[in-house]
Amino acid sequence: MRDTWTGRDPMVEWKNMSTVEYMEQLNDRKESIHKIAQENTERSQVKMKKDYDKKSTVRTLEPGDLALILMPTSGNKILAVWDGPYKV
Repeated sequence: MRDTWTGRDPMVEWKNMSTVEYMEQLNDRKESIHKIAQENTERSQVKMKKDYDKKSTVRTLEPGDLALILMPTSGNKILAVWDGPYKV
């Protein structure tokens, strides 16, 4: 809005280009934004996995050990309940 008041209207450059040129520029911008979003997603996934792996541990069960089992009560995963202990 300030650019419009000061006489530098950003819409002027778009008014002077053809529809084809505008669509080409728009597609180029969309592709570059999509690439940046993919890179950010990949970086975030690597960071989240690293953070998760810091707190996770490998558990091994031997025959005769007692274990709890997460049993679903309905189609909703949130409503699952722990049942047991059962012998392995």
